[in-house]
Amino acid sequence: MKCKRMVRLFTAILLVLLLTGCAENKSTSQSSTSSHVVKTYDGHTKVRTSTGSYWTPPKGSQKLPDGTIVDSERCVIGNDGTVHYNPNSVG
Repeated sequence: MKCKRMVRLFTAILLVLLLTGCAENKSTSQSSTSSHVVKTYDGHTKVRTSTGSYWTPPKGSQKLPDGTIVDSERCVIGNDGTVHYNPNSVG
């Protein structure tokens, strides 16, 4: 009787651990795929910055919906000049 309860408890704990591991994988994969690409640059197109100057993103870099521009390794290298204000910010 005790053995059956121990097996059920172990199985329940294992199931919970497996489900939480799957939930973490889903959330990280969703976050990486939720940043849809708005535009891919060709290495010739100029982009205006928030200061009014222009620069050319390297070929293969991409613009994300929030205005940031990332290179082919998904590192942020700049923005498109659009300034986004957080309405909940203080100061």
